[in-house]
Amino acid sequence: MIDTLIIKNFKSLKNVRFDLQKINLFIGPNNSGKTNVFKALEYLFHSILSDKTKIAIENLRRDYFSFGNKETTVFNEPISFIFCKKKEKSYNYYIVEFWGLNKNNQIIKREFIGETTQELPDDFSIGNWKESENLISTFTVQLFYSRGINFDSIHYNRLNNYSLILFRDKTATIVQTQSDTKGVNNLFDFENIDIEIAKFLRSISQNIRIYTPDPNQIKKPGLLGTDDFVNSDASNLVSFFDNMRDYQPEIFAEIKKDLTECLPEIKDIRFKKIKINNKISKQVVLFDVYNRGFLSDEVSEGILYFMALLAIVHQPSPPRLLMIEEPEKGIHPRRLHEIMHFIFELADKKDIQIMLTSHSPQVVNEFENFPETIFVFDNEKGETKVKNLLKDIIEPSDKKSDEKGFPKIDYTQTLGEHWIYGFLGGVPK
Repeated sequence: MIDTLIIKNFKSLKNVRFDLQKINLFIGPNNSGKTNVFKALEYLFHSILSDKTKIAIENLRRDYFSFGNKETTVFNEPISFIFCKKKEKSYNYYIVEFWGLNKNNQIIKREFIGETTQELPDDFSIGNWKESENLISTFTVQLFYSRGINFDSIHYNRLNNYSLILFRDKTATIVQTQSDTKGVNNLFDFENIDIEIAKFLRSISQNIRIYTPDPNQIKKPGLLGTDDFVNSDASNLVSFFDNMRDYQPEIFAEIKKDLTECLPEIKDIRFKKIKINNKISKQVVLFDVYNRGFLSDEVSEGILYFMALLAIVHQPSPPRLLMIEEPEKGIHPRRLHEIMHFIFELADKKDIQIMLTSHSPQVVNEFENFPETIFVFDNEKGETKVKNLLKDIIEPSDKKSDEKGFPKIDYTQTLGEHWIYGFLGGVPK
């Protein structure tokens, strides 16, 4: 699990920090930056750390908070990500700084992974590691297509070189490769990095996607394919189920088992063949305990949403970090409680970390006993500001009430209403 996430200089996220829990809720008005957190993580794992998506020069200004002059493709300050996992007596860190593209459109970045005796300051950067040397026990720094980056007395100014600096007990071992760096540009590939956060982030990088399951898409018959993954909107659920049943039956059996345990009225998942435009499609049919079959467009949206979530977490390469946008979309209000209960169960039983965005006071009410899991977003002059409900809103309010001898305000009672009426922030101005 990621305990702390800091993102700097991506879109509206100039400098935001999240002390994360197992499940986390992002609330705030439209365009306050909630989705940008998800997009930043996608950008990191799909583009900066991978060759899945090439970074286009024309998109750099769109993705960067403050670009600088119009001609350069190198940032004044990097887009940076700091991940921290707390251990009993130490802290695991992974930090990456993306500086833009060189003249050959190659990524300029530097990475840090290591273990520290204390928490690093929020303004820590790889370039000034020496200032926090007393906190660092073991770490590795990777430079990829470095551009005159200084590390104390170590200096590189080779535009198209890959450099790896291994620090063990403050002693540097330098590894360099020329020109072709394909296959070695991902720190997660190094077997000698035996740090827990690297393993967790490696698992995240394999299947990171923003999920917005759409019951209206799931209701429809689906064309058959070879899908062993679930689309962001779950529109390929029929094809996914069909392939799991035929080629990975143990996964399909787990999905059915979880569905019938959470929804005891459901007994089985089957399929009906349908011919559309001379092509064979299938539609999901759910059977109840009385052996009555119901097509997917005849069952509730809440049940379809449950199925989509189960498919997502049971994929052959399931996400360890599940990002879901607005689970209330397309769901009857009376079903929201069931869906949120199920999401909480998923986080607990499947050992996954979940981030949600929402505009629903009903969803917010489901978190009234867990104010530390809620992050309130606002947009101030184009910059995202984030407050943790417990640490930045409730605790300061309680302290102020104590100092003045006033009764404390119980924000968690009817929490959604307190938010909607503006007592917590995170509402349109």
